[in-house]
Amino acid sequence: MDEERQPVVYDVHSKRPIWWSRHDIRPFTLSDEEAWQLITSPPWRCVIAWVTRENHPVIAPMAYQVLDGKIMLTTTKNRDKVKALRRNPAISVCFQNAEGTKHVTVRGYVEFSEDPELVRRSGSPRDLGIAWGAGGSHLS
Repeated sequence: MDEERQPVVYDVHSKRPIWWSRHDIRPFTLSDEEAWQLITSPPWRCVIAWVTRENHPVIAPMAYQVLDGKIMLTTTKNRDKVKALRRNPAISVCFQNAEGTKHVTVRGYVEFSEDPELVRRSGSPRDLGIAWGAGGSHLS
C-alpha cells in the first residue's frame, strides 16, 4: 500500500518550506549598535565559558563593566578559570538584557592585566583584570 505523501507547506513571503523559519534567525538578529547597547546597560551580569585542560566546557556567571571600550572582568589569580584562560585564552561571553528577552553572545580572546591602576579603575578589590575588547571579538 502506498503511503500518501504530505504536501510541503511553504512560507508565502520567502517561498521556503515553513520549517525553514527555524533556521532563519534574521528577525532575531541585533544590529551592532543594539548589541553594544545591551552590553553597556545594566544588569552588568554575564556568563562566561571556557574549556578545561581536558577540553570540558565550563560556564560561570560574572559581573563585568565596560572601560575604554573593553569588557572588563575581574577575578583573583588563584581561580581555575584564570589557569584555564592562561592556557587557552579563547572565551565566549553571553550578555542578557534585564528582561531576559534578548541576548548577545561574543567570542574572542582574553588579555590579562595586573596593572594596579586598571584594576583600581574597575572598582574591584580583586588583584587581576581580564580585559576583553570589542576590537578582537566576534558578535553572534
